[in-house]
Amino acid sequence: MNNCKGTVGGGIYSYLTDKGKVTINGTCIISNCQSTSGNGGGIYSYIYNTNSKYVISGQIEIKDCSSSSQGGGLWTEAHYGQQVLEGVNISGCSSQIGGAIYAQILLKVIFTINGSSSISNCNSTSGSGGGIYLYMSESDCLSNIYGLTEIKNCSSSSQGGGIFAELHNGDFVLTGVSIIDCQSTEGGGIYQILKSYGILTINGSSLIENCNSTSGSGGGIYIYNQDTQSKCIISGSLTIKDCNSQTIGGGIQTELRNGEFTFSGIIFDNCQSNSGGGGLNSSLTSGGRLNIKDSSMFTNCRSISGPGGALYSYISNGKLSFDTVQFSYCSCSQPNNGGALYITQQSTSSNISITKSSFKNCQTNSSSSQKYGWGGAIFIYINYSAGSLSQNRFSLNQLVFDENQVAGMGLNIHIQSDDTLATGTKIYQESILSVNDTTNLYSSPSYAYEYIGINNTVNNNSIGTIEYSKHNPLFEKNFASSVPNPSYIDASNGNDNLKYCGGFRFKCQTISYSIGRDPKPLSGISPAKIIKLILTSDPSLDNNLQINIPTTYWDFVTIQSDGYLQDSLISTNPKYQILTSSQSNSLFTITGAGHLDLLGLHFTNLNPTSQEPLISIQSVNNAQVPILSIIDCELNQDSTQYSSASLMHGLIFINGGKLTISKTIIKDYKLKNGKSSLMIYSDISSTSGVYRINQIDIINSIFENIKQVEGSGSGSAINVEFKAASILKITDTTLFTNCESATSGGAIQSEIQGGTIELSEVTMNGCKGSNGGGIYSIISSGGTLTIKESCSFMNCISQYGNGGGIYIDIEFSSQSIISIEDCIFSHCSAIDSTPQSSN
Repeated sequence: MNNCKGTVGGGIYSYLTDKGKVTINGTCIISNCQSTSGNGGGIYSYIYNTNSKYVISGQIEIKDCSSSSQGGGLWTEAHYGQQVLEGVNISGCSSQIGGAIYAQILLKVIFTINGSSSISNCNSTSGSGGGIYLYMSESDCLSNIYGLTEIKNCSSSSQGGGIFAELHNGDFVLTGVSIIDCQSTEGGGIYQILKSYGILTINGSSLIENCNSTSGSGGGIYIYNQDTQSKCIISGSLTIKDCNSQTIGGGIQTELRNGEFTFSGIIFDNCQSNSGGGGLNSSLTSGGRLNIKDSSMFTNCRSISGPGGALYSYISNGKLSFDTVQFSYCSCSQPNNGGALYITQQSTSSNISITKSSFKNCQTNSSSSQKYGWGGAIFIYINYSAGSLSQNRFSLNQLVFDENQVAGMGLNIHIQSDDTLATGTKIYQESILSVNDTTNLYSSPSYAYEYIGINNTVNNNSIGTIEYSKHNPLFEKNFASSVPNPSYIDASNGNDNLKYCGGFRFKCQTISYSIGRDPKPLSGISPAKIIKLILTSDPSLDNNLQINIPTTYWDFVTIQSDGYLQDSLISTNPKYQILTSSQSNSLFTITGAGHLDLLGLHFTNLNPTSQEPLISIQSVNNAQVPILSIIDCELNQDSTQYSSASLMHGLIFINGGKLTISKTIIKDYKLKNGKSSLMIYSDISSTSGVYRINQIDIINSIFENIKQVEGSGSGSAINVEFKAASILKITDTTLFTNCESATSGGAIQSEIQGGTIELSEVTMNGCKGSNGGGIYSIISSGGTLTIKESCSFMNCISQYGNGGGIYIDIEFSSQSIISIEDCIFSHCSAIDSTPQSSN
């Protein structure tokens, strides 16, 4: 049917009574049809009998149809009976209301859309329901959309870009439905009104993606409820992704005056609002209850100019409950509060419960206003006295906070109340707050700026203040340590004299001061000997820095650049530099059970004349294993010295212990005095009489332009002397480029006496040595060298001897092993091929 017109039902007009039945199936097309003064541009159907049935199935296309009133593709009104749309594709249709479908489901009706049906590029020009307009009025009615149905690129000039649904009674069920690229003034994906006994259920693997409310709220979904018996149940796996609201509720906007909504397993991903509740905005009044649970997630949600990056909730005689919910990378900006959650408790009948939930990398961002920005993860306003706090009314249990940030105050939680200290004391007395993986939560100043509050009277006099003196740590009365952990360091803006320096907003100025403080509290009980230092600038005021780990107070030290992201690509992390080129002693020495992690940092070298390594790790015996991890770092020779000086020291020396180098670049070094960039030994321990054991992993790293320019050094990048059970693994596309040795092993020189070296996915390009342009290896005493999994040797040269790519001298009689498998040798050469003696 093409270019057909009628006042009602441009293509088909159907009126079913008694036992009437209409079936449209096979390959049918209704295109460019129009109802000129009524409803149903493509199809008009009226159903009035329990036994009546209207079935549209098969490969049915309704496209480019229009109605001057309702239902551009299909208009239906049903009193009793059934209507089924299966495998129907409606595209390019429009009307004033219900661009694709307008359905009134009035009494004992089953209305179904299934079978991979699709609705696309449809719009309502002056009313609601760009894709579907649905009205249901009786409790024994069911509207069911399932079977991978997709609604895409539909729009409404009013409400519900994808679907508008008003339920006075009955059940509306969506299963496995996708609503994509839809928009309207409110409820870009779905606009839902629930009254009386209306129930909305969304289950299965459903998706609402890239939907927008252009001038109102609810970018993904808007749900309005006003009756006690109405419900909204979301279960299974609903993902609301990349949705946006110009006002509030980027993912969902809910108004619960009565009734209960339960969201189970829902995912908010990259949703955004302009004025509050980037993921979800809720108003809970008159007994309204909102439950979010079962591994629901808010990820990358943000509020641009309002509070609550993930969620904003106003509670006045209502209850908000979270159980096993994850919040990550959510944010809002000053002058607003609550990077993840902003919650207002208006009365003692307003309840909050947050259980087994996590908040990771949530933050409030700074702005030119320099006001507010409280609560990197959670901000709560309590509008009743602290004495009324209890577990039933206010419960935050088994929470996880990780790497949150704040522009104002309260890295994890900020509470505004009548009396901050009284509120904190009541939380402590009632055990209202518990946080996983924390010790002495109520007594450690490590959390001084993570759990903090302000009195209403103080804020009234200094609105939005970010002055420390006007805020109080919630549990300040119970502090049992004097050192925040982690401690932030800023050479330009930090202050070593500040009471609790080291917090995100109140940084220390030097590494030496931060790590040298005695953390022992007034009680005399010292905290765990683990600390993290986060550099927010080059620590230029740390002159001649020397750190021996374990220190007097710390066994496990982490030093990282601010903004470091573990999963970023190699060389993309910010790297603050610890300046060392004028000092002669090692920067870090790790012994005993010491543990040092270096993340996202930049190093150069010591004074070129120094013979100490930049970093040293050595075990006393194998019972205590010192650990060093260098991840996402960059090491290169000081550029002011490179052209004129060679170094008499190596960079990293290990003699027993565990070393991990991952996604790290070591480049542009000139070495002499027999030194390599990484020197590995396994000498006999003087205390235990056994060989020290090394466990070394080099992962996805780069060794580039490292040259031994003088002396008898071998293995410019790595020099190994293994004994006993030591292991070196080099894996995951590690690259050695233009490494040149003064003697053997352009990149790697190894003597393996009982240990193991394994190379996997390693590339050596342009490396040079007298023997073994890439690798020189002597294997004995059961030692093992394995080279496998697409290792490649290209353009490597043995300049005065044998083995352009690899030179191996192996003692087979001692069950030593050499295994080379699945490797490539290309354009390698040995200039002097005179045979040399071997075992």
